[in-house]
Amino acid sequence: MSLSAEELKQKIIENAGSLPQTIMPYADDFRSKMNQNIEDFHQNMSPYVNIVNKNIIENLEALKQKLVPYTHSLDSDFSSIENELQSKLNSVIDVIQHFNTDALQAIKA
Repeated sequence: MSLSAEELKQKIIENAGSLPQTIMPYADDFRSKMNQNIEDFHQNMSPYVNIVNKNIIENLEALKQKLVPYTHSLDSDFSSIENELQSKLNSVIDVIQHFNTDALQAIKA
């Protein structure tokens, strides 16, 4: 009982119309089970997530406490660097102002 290509094509076309009605109950059941599995997973993981979050916060707080002394020395280091840069910037501005003054006098002369 072999079907020709044309007969097979016709059978597929005839059965294709009923395919969604045949598959949908299985798809809906699968979707429902997946949703339930995901919900169960979230419920089961919730205590662990809270523990992990608590540990992360505790570790960050401990790290913060360890770094506080270094931040004070960094503040003073940055302050001295800022003062030095400001001084150099002021020197550059002075040079530019003198150059502009000299250039203006040369133009007027």
